[in-house]
Amino acid sequence: MPTPAHDLLDPRNDLVFKKLFERSADLLCDLINAVRAGQPPVDSIQILNPGIPPEAIQGKAIVLDILACDRTGRRFNIEMQVQQHQAVPLRLVFYLARVTGGQLQAGEEYASLKPVVGIYLLDFTLMHNWSDQAVWTFELRDRWRPDVRLPDTPFELNLIELPKADHLGQNVGMPAEDTPSKALSAWIAFFKHAKEPAVMSQIEHQPVREAHATLQHISQDELTQLQALARERALMDQRAMIGEARAEGKIEGKIEGRAELLVRLLTLRFGQLPAGTAERVHAGTEADHIRWTERVLTAPSLDAVLD
Repeated sequence: MPTPAHDLLDPRNDLVFKKLFERSADLLCDLINAVRAGQPPVDSIQILNPGIPPEAIQGKAIVLDILACDRTGRRFNIEMQVQQHQAVPLRLVFYLARVTGGQLQAGEEYASLKPVVGIYLLDFTLMHNWSDQAVWTFELRDRWRPDVRLPDTPFELNLIELPKADHLGQNVGMPAEDTPSKALSAWIAFFKHAKEPAVMSQIEHQPVREAHATLQHISQDELTQLQALARERALMDQRAMIGEARAEGKIEGKIEGRAELLVRLLTLRFGQLPAGTAERVHAGTEADHIRWTERVLTAPSLDAVLD
């Protein structure tokens, strides 16, 4: 019996994403080929990090990626990235560099390195200044001649910004051969609209239809439901903690800035301050700073300000 649409798990949940593609190498191959349309296709693949460790479900900082290898030795790092933070680009580059370096054992030659491809689906907007493009591929190219790539450097980073990806056919400035394929458009529609029967009924790409059927199946598993909910709550807790830390940092920064200004005003009014005065000002509360600032222009002495 099909799972009701409102009970389907969200394929953008990184735990559900990994479980979905672990079940079918064919679906993973199709997703890779859809993202890399025009490149040598992948016809078989092996997942190198199967399974989800228990600590990953509650672990807020743990990445649930898929590390895979095709028959030629190419490495693929694939991930649904749900957490937005400033260091996302650095983290993605770091992961690809680590996958690249992890291929070599002591004494092995650099020539044995195989290409490394990162595919990251972002459930947020990263490139805010380019609203007309949602699919990006970064490689090692020359700055002045971008058509020239550094030879024998196996490094490719693909980003798909899901929030901007509903109108992929309108990517202004992209050459026709680089316009996202129908297969990729179908995959993106699946990730964004899996719970919308009207949208899913219009998708003709067979691997996506199979992925939707697989999602219905795993959505009926009670353990997976609980794991997905626990993962979602853990990520929500992390977002809340980050928000609270930012708010606290803003308050602390505001108080610190007020203290610095007050020290400068006291110096201008009374000249070089005695030892320990600046420290006393910085140790003051917000109420102290307000009271001292009100006195700085009228008090007859430094002691009268800080009384």
